[in-house]
Amino acid sequence: MTEPITPNYRVIELADLSGHSMVLWLFDQNLVDCFSVNLTASGFSNLQGVASFNSANKYPLLPELPEGWEQFGLIQSRDTTFQKEYIGNRSIAVTIGVRWVLAFRWQDLLQPYTALLEAQEKLKPDKLSLTPPLILPLIFTTRMARYSPLALGDDKALHRFLPLFYQTVETLYPLLKELYTLWISGSSQAAIRYRSTLPPASTPKVRRRRSQSNLASNPPPEALQPDRNTLDLLGAIVGQAKLDQLRLTERPELVIIRLLEGASTTLWQRPFIKGKADYNWVVEGLLPLYLWHSQLAGPSQPDAEHLASGSALLNYWLNWRQD
Repeated sequence: MTEPITPNYRVIELADLSGHSMVLWLFDQNLVDCFSVNLTASGFSNLQGVASFNSANKYPLLPELPEGWEQFGLIQSRDTTFQKEYIGNRSIAVTIGVRWVLAFRWQDLLQPYTALLEAQEKLKPDKLSLTPPLILPLIFTTRMARYSPLALGDDKALHRFLPLFYQTVETLYPLLKELYTLWISGSSQAAIRYRSTLPPASTPKVRRRRSQSNLASNPPPEALQPDRNTLDLLGAIVGQAKLDQLRLTERPELVIIRLLEGASTTLWQRPFIKGKADYNWVVEGLLPLYLWHSQLAGPSQPDAEHLASGSALLNYWLNWRQD
């Protein structure tokens, strides 16, 4: 019999705007590195077994929900198991604990997605308030919060979109990394400060420590240059001006969220997108975001078959825009 690994839980408050909203990120430190910008290390490379919860659920490991607040979140069971043996050499795998819990909490007079955006607009932290792997899960969580599955008595709405949520996180992660790299390579004071904190391997070799003015006057190292091919695909959808805004902003999280959602909305609201953005993985990854909160114009709506995979939804979209 294999002994289970004792969970080593930690709870971190992110994007905490007093009296408004906050993000709670609970994770098993044996399995997840909260501070990593790596998708796998951050716990989002395998999203099977994810379930939802809301204000009716209480988890002893999470801080108590303040009076007058609501919450909605996602929880993934821990994938570490041990075998418990029974008579006759029969055994079953038993799952222990949880891998991570991502909860968004907001003052009950607010709308959750709007609260997420407002918090990112008002917060002025010294460091990033959200790492790249958390962006899409938080967009999904705050969009799904309006369905409040437990309050409705079922979770059909959530599970309708879960298969594509898994794929969207993996598909768009390279794009998210490029968007953050574009911001870090930009000219804002926040990006300059961020570059100065990077390890030596990520910065040019110099004999003395650079001042912020030197960082501003010199181009960022080659390792921090974004992949223009990837960004051009997004620029063909939203316009280059939106990407230029990201390079100049002091706070990248809000701009990135709006970029992704704006791109998805553009794909569904325009009957035809010209150029090389027509058929590519960026389009496939972006398409679900609009459906998380809006219905399409007209009687035809994607069904479970169309929402089973990114390629199925892409084929639906190609046919839909030609109607």
